[in-house]
Amino acid sequence: MLSNEHEVLENMSCANTNLYFVPLVWAASLVNRARKEGRIKDDFSVKTLIDVSRSVVLFHLGIVKSARLVVAGVLCSC
Repeated sequence: MLSNEHEVLENMSCANTNLYFVPLVWAASLVNRARKEGRIKDDFSVKTLIDVSRSVVLFHLGIVKSARLVVAGVLCSC
């Protein structure tokens, strides 16, 4: 993450804001920039990369959510 991106993220952060979408936007921006620069040749590849990025982020969010539920369950059972 670049320093200017980190600054934007910090400015968006507050106690009630869920920033789960930030990695998705970041990945989509990189893919779109690569398409405009000619590094990605077709729209199918763009769609595939964005779909895979979305799946990876959502998978990791699921792991985090599951871990939080496990920790919450352990804390509640004590």
